[in-house]
Amino acid sequence: MYYISAKMVQVYLIPQWFVATSILMELVVTLISFAISYFAWKIYRITKEREIKFFSIGFLSIAIAYLMWSLLNLVMLTDIGGDIRSLAVTRVNYLGAGLLAAYFALFIAGWYTLNYASFRTKSIRAFILPIIIGFIAIYISVNKATAFYLVSLALIFFMVAHYYVEYFRRKNARRFLTFASFLLIFISRAELFFSPNSYLHYAVGHSVELIGYVLLLINLFIILKNGQKK
Repeated sequence: MYYISAKMVQVYLIPQWFVATSILMELVVTLISFAISYFAWKIYRITKEREIKFFSIGFLSIAIAYLMWSLLNLVMLTDIGGDIRSLAVTRVNYLGAGLLAAYFALFIAGWYTLNYASFRTKSIRAFILPIIIGFIAIYISVNKATAFYLVSLALIFFMVAHYYVEYFRRKNARRFLTFASFLLIFISRAELFFSPNSYLHYAVGHSVELIGYVLLLINLFIILKNGQKK
């Protein structure tokens, strides 16, 4: 079996007791993200709003990214002792490297697509160039895991800021729920940023993340059910 040669880079640590639960959570978030994409597309078919269309596309990419992540944890975790398992760059083979790269790429592309949905410009360059720059920044980084977490945190933060402004301009329960959902997802990613050093951050991050996606799905379902425009 061929392995990638690189300096040891820990992507995250997982307690043994949480491995099965984390994979299950990732699969649940995968299904939720697909459902969010589906409901958003149905809303787009009704409203024809450009933002909703890219919202749907973005979550489709995120859903596939989570599927790659669950597969990665299913086959590539390594026991490092002390009832702790790890994913490290030097311990994944070419299959693992492909899954990890796909997860990074699809996750970044998905969250940037959500950001692009809020832009007024329709320039294709404004869509493609930042994604390419983000990919290059992660690729050339010595610690690719840290670079990935920082880029994804920045993209999610902009979404939190965007929906906070939307809520502040017109306060209602639906807008607050959207803002709260993205805020929880941001907090979960901040927890995962520290997961290479402590497995507790991984467990907490996963739990908070699941709540954020569930709230977002509920919000979209209510919008669709009531026939409201976002």
